Amino acid sequence: MQSQNDFISRMARGGALNLLTLWIALLAIAVAAIRLVSWIFGAGIAVVGPGSGGALLGFLALLCALLVMSRSDRDVGAYGLAIRDAWRRDAAIGFSVGCGLVVLAASLAIGLGGWSIHVASIGKWISSLGKAFGALPLAIAATVTYAGFVSGALGERGPKVIAIAISGLLYGAASLLHPGGPTDGSDVAAAITAALLMATASLYRWRTGDIVRGAMLVCGVFFAERFIRKVALLGEAGSNKTAQALFAPDRLPLQSPAVWVGLAVVLIFTMARTAGQPSDDPSRPRTVSPTFARSYPFATMGALAPLDVWLPQLWRARFRIDVHYLVRFVVTIIMSSANTLLTAPERLFHWLISKRVAPTNPVFLVGAHRSGTTHLHNLISLDPQFVAPTTWQVLNPFGFRFSGRILRPFFDLFSPWKRPMDAVAFGMWAPAEEEFAVANMSGLSPDWSLRLPRLARHFDRFGFPDELSDRDRGAWAKTHATFLSSLHCRDGQRLLLKNPHNTGRVALLRSLYPDAAFVHIRRNPIDVIRSNAHLARTAHVLFQLQDPPDELRYEMRYLSLYRDMELAFYEAASQIPHDHVIDIRYEDLAKDPKRTLRRVYDQLNLAWTQEYESRLDAYLKLIADYKPTPKKPMPPDEVEAIEIALADAAIHWARSDAAMDADPVPQPRA
Repeated sequence: MQSQNDFISRMARGGALNLLTLWIALLAIAVAAIRLVSWIFGAGIAVVGPGSGGALLGFLALLCALLVMSRSDRDVGAYGLAIRDAWRRDAAIGFSVGCGLVVLAASLAIGLGGWSIHVASIGKWISSLGKAFGALPLAIAATVTYAGFVSGALGERGPKVIAIAISGLLYGAASLLHPGGPTDGSDVAAAITAALLMATASLYRWRTGDIVRGAMLVCGVFFAERFIRKVALLGEAGSNKTAQALFAPDRLPLQSPAVWVGLAVVLIFTMARTAGQPSDDPSRPRTVSPTFARSYPFATMGALAPLDVWLPQLWRARFRIDVHYLVRFVVTIIMSSANTLLTAPERLFHWLISKRVAPTNPVFLVGAHRSGTTHLHNLISLDPQFVAPTTWQVLNPFGFRFSGRILRPFFDLFSPWKRPMDAVAFGMWAPAEEEFAVANMSGLSPDWSLRLPRLARHFDRFGFPDELSDRDRGAWAKTHATFLSSLHCRDGQRLLLKNPHNTGRVALLRSLYPDAAFVHIRRNPIDVIRSNAHLARTAHVLFQLQDPPDELRYEMRYLSLYRDMELAFYEAASQIPHDHVIDIRYEDLAKDPKRTLRRVYDQLNLAWTQEYESRLDAYLKLIADYKPTPKKPMPPDEVEAIEIALADAAIHWARSDAAMDADPVPQPRA
């Protein structure tokens, strides 16, 4: 399986031809597999051909495109999936234009005597409205696939006009694979409409930098066409045959020459406005707008936490969910309910399928958020002597072994493949922090403050064991040990656990795991504070179900949390033997990663192998072109306030700096 993933990743990192070839190949394999299963079981599932409807083929095309995109090394902006701040306006414009074209054609067909108007009952109008909304997922899937993926791949280095034309032609050709589909009219007419529609959506994608306007254009067209058809708005034929043919042939305005002309006018108008616009316009979005992130429904890290974990926290919050997060909340609870049922057998027999005792000698990577813990984790996890929990394991701690295989493909495809705050590679296979597992197994984690930020004071204390009762401290220790016992380590391997929240728990972890080692990484505190503020704006908004009051916003709380975690670490570290704890600087790791890692391995008596060095060299070469997002300098008065607040921690940092600068880096043992 890993070799197949490596092959897909290598292909996906190639040029446009590689991307499209891989996409078509994966789509063909998926279609063949479904047809084979359908034939074996006599299910009669049609993907292409008469009666297929096109929905299944459309979603298969989207899933294959998402798989290819997630394995490429491009950011989301390369495919128009970054969303700019004006997305609401773009959505309104796109939907209005799409609806307007179809409604205008139908109105002219009725007004000029081509068709009579059919007066339906209120119930028919309401049911037809619901059915019309059902067309929107397919419209969005098609736009992401063709205007996003296909057009983005082709327009990467070639002329944008070619990318626009080919994306339209491919979508038009795809519509021919399911004759007798939703529009139930002329195959050629449907293909012409589809081609013009997707070409327009693709042009919008290059005009605005994202696919919102194009996606909503397609949604508007599909919505209006399906509503008119389902409500049977066009009744008996009139005497004006020309009006029928021009505006609604076979009662289908979508396939009329008038709509073609309308789409062509939109194309020409948009092209005229786009003429001379530079292709590397810096104003184009590269990330998802925070205002859009608030509306994204599939982003709560706790979606797989079972209901018996969610309900007590919701009760504590008095079920106060803000209106603009309701869709996210509903999706989260639905997924939580499903996973509660799926994982019930595994939870019941956890004692049988897990090791009885958690390992005693993990290596803990600690340090404040945005101090470089993820980079350090990625580097050391390349060493085969370590096992790190994966993103999928920490998101689904009760069901990752068996039942989670049902849900994992969904998360593989719809989770971001790069982290929104820094564009670092992300995926269900990537090493991840066990704090997410603790949060999804219990309410004993500061991560719940991201989901329910109005209860931040209650949840923040779980990062500091001294603030907990004996009962809560014992419950946290049991939850943590239960998750570690479920992870599989071969003989001679050690668990590698990265978790910023553990920075304040080192004393407790040392008592629970007596042979554990600790690597503490720190970074320039100004960069840490600034990066955490960026983290709150770009990532935390994806998780929350409430908007906190100003005094509980993460940016307002973080400075004191940062100071307290660092002070707790240095106090605990002073009681740990020299060969079980080490302090390093992120700046050293970024400048000379191998030299810094050799220092870690030497002090902790870890074996440095040739296999690890080879893996490390390959990975460092892979990320050599990564550049952090440039940030504006912080105002001097804010810098001064931060330095005053962190004065106690700065004393420890200065002592550590002096010790590091005076200590040469020996070669670690082989």
